[in-house]
Amino acid sequence: MTSPPGYRIAALASHRAGERRFGRQLLAFATLVGITTLCAANELAFRQPRAYLDPGAGLPWWIAPIAAAVGALGGGLFAVRIAHPGRALPWLLLLAAVPTAASGYGWFAAFARPGALDAAAIGVPLVGCALVAASLGAALRALRYRAAAVGIFERATAPGFAIAATVALGVAVGGLTRVGLLRAGALLGITLATLALWATTLLGAAERHAVPRVVPRARALRAAAIIALVGGLVALHQSGRWVALADLRSRDGTILYTFRSPQAHYVVTSAQASYALFVDGRLELSTLDGYRYAEALVHPAMAAALRHERVSVLGGGTGLIERELLRYPEVQGVEIVTPDPALPRLAKRAPWVDRSTRDALATRAFSIVVEEPIVWLDASGPQYDVILVNVPDPVSYGEAKNYSQYFYARLGARLGPGGVAVAQATSPLRFPETFQTILATARSAGLHVLPYRAPLATLGEWGFLLLSRRPLVPPRAVPDGLAFLDGPTLLAMFAAPPDTTSKRAVSPNRLYSMSLLDAFERETTAVGALAGDSMKP
Repeated sequence: MTSPPGYRIAALASHRAGERRFGRQLLAFATLVGITTLCAANELAFRQPRAYLDPGAGLPWWIAPIAAAVGALGGGLFAVRIAHPGRALPWLLLLAAVPTAASGYGWFAAFARPGALDAAAIGVPLVGCALVAASLGAALRALRYRAAAVGIFERATAPGFAIAATVALGVAVGGLTRVGLLRAGALLGITLATLALWATTLLGAAERHAVPRVVPRARALRAAAIIALVGGLVALHQSGRWVALADLRSRDGTILYTFRSPQAHYVVTSAQASYALFVDGRLELSTLDGYRYAEALVHPAMAAALRHERVSVLGGGTGLIERELLRYPEVQGVEIVTPDPALPRLAKRAPWVDRSTRDALATRAFSIVVEEPIVWLDASGPQYDVILVNVPDPVSYGEAKNYSQYFYARLGARLGPGGVAVAQATSPLRFPETFQTILATARSAGLHVLPYRAPLATLGEWGFLLLSRRPLVPPRAVPDGLAFLDGPTLLAMFAAPPDTTSKRAVSPNRLYSMSLLDAFERETTAVGALAGDSMKP
């Protein structure tokens, strides 16, 4: 039986067209596998460990790349020994999707738990990179012969494709850095699950056989891939409950951890090899220069006070201020007054805070009182030798009441004979009118006030007020061994540069007339910053 005229030519043309279509599909699949596995390896071995470990919590960050290399080596050797790589590839892609999608959540959950961070530093990159490397190795083995038959290598080495693939890889890496660690892992897991689903049909076409013969239990694989894909989408959606998009937009560093208490919203970021803790958008603690803030707040007041036995900290709880107080053996007890007990609880259990504070809060010298500072001052109670006021900036009426004439009058009443208080008072350089208003308010309460300033890397020059019922002179001596303060530095802090003095007439801030809020809002607008961005470290 002979074929009709032109049949063989048409069949050959149809076959070649099918080969070209399949070649394009195979090239797209291989490219996506390569880009996704490289991005996943970067996330698991470098980006996540650098963000969580580089500032100094847990193991050194380079332990994770070593664990990732060991896992990748094991996964690569496993891929070489697979008898039928085409059959194993979809399953390996599916297995790699799970730890990749969950990696961000694993780091997140381990960050505030002692010991768990070290386990994550080894386990996440080891397991994740082993499965990613096994997937990549199986893909190379499964596709190389068929890729050569349809001319994939010639297309892949073309300059245009190489440039496009490089740009796509750069865009993928850049995009993942913008969506946060949780969303990046979820997106990579979704992509790997999609590739596993695609591989079931693509490899069947590659071998010119039915899919079940190439991929055993293909229906089960498809079902598992769909479940993994849905799980990845759920993880992506749920990431908003762990790390809100508003937090990503408002923070410059990589967000490592967030949680909410009934009183506040807490965010921990990593940047410049340091951690930063934000409370309701305000910087509460930075491991970059938090020691400077703590030394500047504690030691001038301790040097000016006649006695040190009884000390109170209004708004403390991170441990940095408390660590500096432990340098004074005569301190018999410290009462920490905070409206939210979640902060000292975090400081006690989080490894990165413990390393910065040397586990200061674990000592018996400190007791915690859950109360608003102004309410605590208003109540009858003992007098103190030193009171450290570490309250947030006056961004609203709730915070501005802690800078009122009434607040400072009650503060003076709680000081014992020869007692000294110190209060943070915003930046005299960025907010000179605000600083002068706080200064005038404290003086209107009948207190002797001595202002001073300290340079901070995170916020620039920051202002403080020494307060007492007796006249004050600048102190000259601090304990030896401090990282920031010494005698000459301490004395220089009490000099007032001309550009930190407001020319505008100011009036005291009272509970019924909050002049401080108007001044703070004007100056915040003038410097082009949000009120929540200017807080103590």
